[in-house]
Amino acid sequence: MIQLKILSDPICPWCYIGKKALDKAIDKFPLEILNIVWMPFQLNPEMPKEGMKRNVYLVNKFGNSDHAIKAYAPILERFNIDKIDSDFTKIKTTPNTLDAQRLIHWAGIEGCQTNMVENLFKGYFLNGADIGSKETLISLGEMSGLSGNITQKLLESEEDKETILNIEKKYRQAGVSGVPTYLINDDFVIQGAQTKEFWIKVLSEISNRG
Repeated sequence: MIQLKILSDPICPWCYIGKKALDKAIDKFPLEILNIVWMPFQLNPEMPKEGMKRNVYLVNKFGNSDHAIKAYAPILERFNIDKIDSDFTKIKTTPNTLDAQRLIHWAGIEGCQTNMVENLFKGYFLNGADIGSKETLISLGEMSGLSGNITQKLLESEEDKETILNIEKKYRQAGVSGVPTYLINDDFVIQGAQTKEFWIKVLSEISNRG
């Protein structure tokens, strides 16, 4: 079995693009060939807990609205080419994603991690959901297979915050500076969103060796 660790943030458009390409590639292989583990890596670790208005965030990040539009042009083009449903106009808040990362971590324990990741991406990029909001996270958690009551209690606690931050710290110290980043069997590192064809080639080569 191939273990694929994916360092990702649910507000990263390239991470969603990368997931969709990987999903299409995986369809070409037996289910038992691959074990995917989603790992936390916040794009904005210093983001205020309440998040930030989207327009303010984009200006802060890119300097002005024209630069933001230019930076997002290839992203929107790739979403269109890959036929990924989205509506960026609905996104009003850029959230702090620590709680969303905790949710992904708990979903991994419960065996519904990839479903949780997909619902976070879809909630954010298609529906403009504030995935920094506890109410939103509880709802998406239930949709993905988590208990709403347990998720609420966990989110209201400090449970696993240090675990998430320590995982991130480990990978930052190892040189990871952006996402998506893929670790294959903890031996090979692949950075950036790839195509379906790329993943088919890589998975074929690795599985043939085994």
